[in-house]
Amino acid sequence: MKPLPSMLAGLLLLIVMANPAPAEPADGAVAAFRAFFVDVDAMRGTFTQRTLDEEGAVLESASGTMAIQRPDRFRWTYESPYQQIIVADGEDLWVYDVGLEQVSVRPMDEMLGAGPALLLSGSFAELERDFRIVSGDEAGWVELQGRGGSWQFDAVRIHMAGGAPDRLELQDSLGQTTVLELGELDMNPSLESGLFRFEPPEGVDVVGREGLGGG
Repeated sequence: MKPLPSMLAGLLLLIVMANPAPAEPADGAVAAFRAFFVDVDAMRGTFTQRTLDEEGAVLESASGTMAIQRPDRFRWTYESPYQQIIVADGEDLWVYDVGLEQVSVRPMDEMLGAGPALLLSGSFAELERDFRIVSGDEAGWVELQGRGGSWQFDAVRIHMAGGAPDRLELQDSLGQTTVLELGELDMNPSLESGLFRFEPPEGVDVVGREGLGGG
């Protein structure tokens, strides 16, 4: 299935981990979400991503690996059914479509509100500035309510279990829902700084940053 770069860059989003653990009580979910930002500076793992229509039917699915390093750095690698690498280095957001041999690059400050990977790689203070963070209707769930118009999703729900998010649900204005789940999660690993740097492979087309001088 052909990747959708703009959506995928947005879906860098949120971070869901499939760790079997009891859900946080409703009153403790927001506190656990806050503690997650305070206690966790880095993480890595695998992910699955599904996009569902209004009836819950699967429109597309993808899987791969991810790593995040606060502040504002992440690497999201789609391995199946297509290959795509998305890297944020703290200044720029790079999207490399392997099959199309094309790289796009945009300043991260133009991507505010674009999605969960950006959300989870930032600080809790930034999150509180941009969102109201409230307990959901069910135990363990946190809801984010945008304070402005930059957020591209109508509803964002995050499930907390064992002190970490293990499921993220994002609903857009068309009624489609993106579900992210992570597994094999390693919290606060030592990550090499080079993981969050991107150099376009020789010969690929570069869109943005004026083609990096034609590189």
